[in-house]
Amino acid sequence: MTEDKRAAVINRITGLEGEHALKGSQVIECHTPLGAPEYVQKYKDKFILVSGMGEMVAVANHYGYKKVLDITEFYAIVPECVHFLKYGYYGDYTSIQEEKRSQVLSRLGYQSVQSLRDDLVFGALMSWSDPLNLELNLQVFSDILISKDGRIDGPSRSKGDP
Repeated sequence: MTEDKRAAVINRITGLEGEHALKGSQVIECHTPLGAPEYVQKYKDKFILVSGMGEMVAVANHYGYKKVLDITEFYAIVPECVHFLKYGYYGDYTSIQEEKRSQVLSRLGYQSVQSLRDDLVFGALMSWSDPLNLELNLQVFSDILISKDGRIDGPSRSKGDP
């Protein structure tokens, strides 16, 4: 949730109005530092992967990041990194994956999953607020971080690599 939305929620719950109402600029959330202009400028045109709960993609877009995937969208694009999903631990995940894939392709302007995967090099990984399946998310983040080029399926760094 953006800082403006959070301020509106707090104002509604507490009954603050008029000059006493909180403004978004007075609210600091766990992701607020990642909206700093120097981060946005550096990563706005690179793919970033966000993990957490809530409207992460909308918040990242609000800050100015253009190529954002949340972790569940990533799982839909690269399902082989989440083997247990195919066994139904989360119910009918297949239909959810199809919906997520369609949303991501449309939002990012891609025609196919393969074309997106070909371009999918992460410039940043961001963990925002209470991620579900933290262990899995950390494994995916680790796999990307040890790659030489920011790809989940790219070659891994070896001793002596920068």
